[in-house]
Amino acid sequence: MTAKQFVTLFAWITLPFLMLTCCLNYLIDGSSTHHLPGETSVFHRTTEHSALSKLHYLSRENPETIYFGSSRVEVGLPANPDLVEGGKVYNAGLSGASLGQWVPFVRHNLALTEPKKIVVGIEFTAFTTKAGTSDLDLSLLSSNYITYLIKRIPLDLSQSLSLKATLNSIKAITASYKDEAFDLGLSKSNLGQSTAAFMQRAEYDAADKEFKKRLKQAFAKPSKDIADEKSWLLFDNLVAEICQKNIVTRIYIHPTHALTFYAIRQNGEWSEFEQWKIDLAKLATRYQRQQCDIRIVDFSGYNSITTETIQSWSPKKALQYYWEVSHYKSNVGELILKRLFSSTTADIPKDFGRELRQDTIADVLTAIREEQSRYLLSHSEDIKLAQQLLSVNTHKTALPN
Repeated sequence: MTAKQFVTLFAWITLPFLMLTCCLNYLIDGSSTHHLPGETSVFHRTTEHSALSKLHYLSRENPETIYFGSSRVEVGLPANPDLVEGGKVYNAGLSGASLGQWVPFVRHNLALTEPKKIVVGIEFTAFTTKAGTSDLDLSLLSSNYITYLIKRIPLDLSQSLSLKATLNSIKAITASYKDEAFDLGLSKSNLGQSTAAFMQRAEYDAADKEFKKRLKQAFAKPSKDIADEKSWLLFDNLVAEICQKNIVTRIYIHPTHALTFYAIRQNGEWSEFEQWKIDLAKLATRYQRQQCDIRIVDFSGYNSITTETIQSWSPKKALQYYWEVSHYKSNVGELILKRLFSSTTADIPKDFGRELRQDTIADVLTAIREEQSRYLLSHSEDIKLAQQLLSVNTHKTALPN
């Protein structure tokens, strides 16, 4: 057999097999990349809402209220219509997304959908145009629906030919044959939000390790391009576009645990952190004067939620409001949404959530500084726990006694 004959025979054998595999993987779609997660189908699929499935969901369902931001949004904000004054709601938070990733994602959805309300969760340490760790493929983002569909064709084909898609298809077929859930009975996402059951398994399997990892990340020096000119221009342009479309806009600073904000102070970034809030207050006031329905609310700092006592590193034992120091639970997300939308605030702690405007920012910053001093005195055990962790950390700044 000649080389030419061998190549021809090989092609005749493999190409039909590859085409069949591609078609089956695309049809089965075990990873729910181009089907709505959880929809009824012949083959069982994952309930997890990945970046690809979130793109697909938003292009199909056109919810009235959409949440955007990082994994803190994805984990913490429940997609409950009652908390946002009704209508279809979707959590489009993206794990690992920086400002440079979720802003284009928002603009893509503004072009393809017509939301009435947008909620955006922001954080100082990820306020950068530098790429985060989200698996969102920015090349798919488009200014119209047809272009988006065309861009998805080669991606969906390549996905369908991947080993991962094939393994997911095998898993889907096996699960369907046994009449078992693809995710072994564990629903991973609910309307884009990571479920408590999924978070509990993910965090509790290695609770101590995950808690320490998140705190170490908090004490790592932020990159130098945090809240730089490029970041502000990107953010400002997005807010302008949202306001032009007369969309109700609620932006909030995440209430991560108080130790993460203390880390900012220890890293010598506190003055930059406060300036960031001052600039946010100016931005909010500027657009409010243009009759834009926008509010920016600060849940960060040292309040009755963020100062929850950490009696051990393990969320199994202590934490009511947090999975670890970075990600808060849905009960905190409910309070956030009530503060952002509800006129009734009786069940919300009075110190949880301060609106940032030019006429309030000075008082907000002063109050947080005073609360920080009280926190150091009243939560010495938490500080000691952090000291124990950071004593084996290579970071040059140590917590004080």
